[in-house]
Amino acid sequence: QLLISIEKRLSAPNHNQIIVFMLEDKMKKDSFFKPYYDILPKDVTNFPVFWTDKEVGYLKGSTLSGEIQQRREKIRNDYNIIGGLIPGFFDNFTFEKFLWCRTIVGSRNFTITIDGSKRTSMVPQADMLNHYRPRETSWTFENDIRCFTITSLKPLKRGQQVMDSYGKKCNSKFLLHYGFAVELNREANGVCLNKIALKAKLRDEDPALREKLFLSPRQKKVNVSMSHQSKETREALGFMRIVVATPDECRVMGKNHVGVVSVRNEVAAIRAVAEMCEKRLKGYPTTWEEDKTMLQKLKPFTNKRNALVVIAGEKEICHMWIRVAREIAEITDKSSSPTERTKRVTSTYSGRDDDVARFVLSLNRSLILRGC
Repeated sequence: QLLISIEKRLSAPNHNQIIVFMLEDKMKKDSFFKPYYDILPKDVTNFPVFWTDKEVGYLKGSTLSGEIQQRREKIRNDYNIIGGLIPGFFDNFTFEKFLWCRTIVGSRNFTITIDGSKRTSMVPQADMLNHYRPRETSWTFENDIRCFTITSLKPLKRGQQVMDSYGKKCNSKFLLHYGFAVELNREANGVCLNKIALKAKLRDEDPALREKLFLSPRQKKVNVSMSHQSKETREALGFMRIVVATPDECRVMGKNHVGVVSVRNEVAAIRAVAEMCEKRLKGYPTTWEEDKTMLQKLKPFTNKRNALVVIAGEKEICHMWIRVAREIAEITDKSSSPTERTKRVTSTYSGRDDDVARFVLSLNRSLILRGC
């Protein structure tokens, strides 16, 4: 009840209720859950919140290092608030113990619905399943039999590891919240799930600045992926179309415009994202090619390798946008009509199964639907 009374002050109120229960229950020698506590990992230093400054340094150039610091600060703040509320909490539990339990709960909990109410729960054994996509199992709480169940979605062979999906996530999220990174973080159709955060803003010297401030904020953090159809990319391009818009284009754009405006505007918006990517690449101490070479030498599952997987994934996105900007500008420059542009795009990219081809083909479809 005390925790519920301050839940709005906590970064993860549902998690913290479980954390406090587990910390106190672990002190009981006769706890019903003692066998479960005994098999939970003691060493969780693969999670970035436990990394040394040297290990965080592996992420130089990435915004993930800042996210790690913010996560530490949020957890420390929760610990201080809870400790100030519950008598004897600081005496019994150090911050290190709290951080361990927060990591365990954050990476292993399930959100289930019991009698119509969403519950955050720990499910012994179910939390031992490793991540794999496409998912091979599904899980739920079945109210009619009062039981948490896992159901296979495909035939599983004798001795085969049973896998679960932790969701469609960027590698920075996997590393921050689960302590690992996926080296080929793609869906079955080849679409990459990684993203990169960029800071975009309107230009102070823009003659149409006043009109644009009616359409969008002055600056915005945008996430871009290698998919033209992803929610993040659509939102990023929506802002960038305003950034590069001419006064005439501003007049046909509504607030928070997200759709294609014109060929000129679209090419300029993609070019603007590519320029941000070029700037980001200069902030890394190594090149993408050097990273790929280093990955062949590093042992699997180490913190350095996981960090490098994240960094290499960010650079892959940057390089793709730079290439798309160059190629789409060349195609549109040499095309006098939508029909001619479509012929060029089709002859160049149809039948190819790579990120650039998927992006350009999708972009051209959007232009056609807009009548551009």
